[in-house]
Amino acid sequence: MSQPSPLVFFFRRVFVLGVLALIIWALIAAVGFVGGLFNHKPSNALSAGQECAPGTVSVNSVIGDGTTEQLSFAKGVNPYLWFTLTNTGTVACKFNGGPRVTFFTIKSGSEQIWSSRECNRGGLVDKWVNLQPNQTLVWSAGDWLRVHSSSTGCGEGQAPVLPGAYALTAEVNGVVSGNYEQFLLN
Repeated sequence: MSQPSPLVFFFRRVFVLGVLALIIWALIAAVGFVGGLFNHKPSNALSAGQECAPGTVSVNSVIGDGTTEQLSFAKGVNPYLWFTLTNTGTVACKFNGGPRVTFFTIKSGSEQIWSSRECNRGGLVDKWVNLQPNQTLVWSAGDWLRVHSSSTGCGEGQAPVLPGAYALTAEVNGVVSGNYEQFLLN
């Protein structure tokens, strides 16, 4: 039996080494792919212009005279309600703070006295704003007529509230205010 020529041995070795290299490459790629599936860490960072990630915007409710916070109101003086938005994230993002997604609630103890959810909300729109990291925006104020709200509305013609202690919360685009703003009506 004759031995194969050295050229045949060379080509066999090159072929076997090529197959081994292909197998090793496939194993490394498979391990990297599978490892990536288990070690994947979702990124909370958004690029500028994207919607703010959940938990990166804080809302604070404010009550006052329309420009400054005030916690006590004389008889016949209507309080003004507004909120602030703060981007607590690390990148700029956009957030809907429009009246269509904004709700105020006033309570006395655990009893709901007034809610903007019961107001006529037809025609309300979105208002998208760009928030820079650590930026706080102050929203426009609207007055509360010192009345109860009900299924029939939340404005004039509703039962007036009595003097006493009340608390305000705001919800904007699903984010509930981090404070419970307490105030007095005289």
